Amino acid sequence: MADTKLTDMQVSLLEALFGEAKGDFDVAKKIAGYPKNAKLEIILAGGLKDAIIDRAKTELALHAPKAAMALGGLLTGVSPPDAKLKLAAIVQVLDRTNIVKTDTVVIDTKGGLFILPSKDELPLS
Repeated sequence: MADTKLTDMQVSLLEALFGEAKGDFDVAKKIAGYPKNAKLEIILAGGLKDAIIDRAKTELALHAPKAAMALGGLLTGVSPPDAKLKLAAIVQVLDRTNIVKTDTVVIDTKGGLFILPSKDELPLS
């Protein structure tokens, strides 16, 4: 979002989406002043899509410490009736912020050539 300049309406939509609209895109669109039939491609043009993704990542990152503390509380305290539901939400937040589950692929090639032996024909019986 650093290189992209959002319009005033896009900034308004972004603020409403993560504020008053509580994530409801249609409500945020209305608050920002977009017409009902405004095309999604036009609204998201100019970097708004990336700004929404960045903001969502930030929101998740801000909740990660609370999720980590709640996870510790579930491990050490008495489990509330909705412990399974809370645990699922905690795991989702921590996974999406790459705190708990990270997927890494290491490909180490030193170069060279790998030669396989020739195939022998199988005798027909």
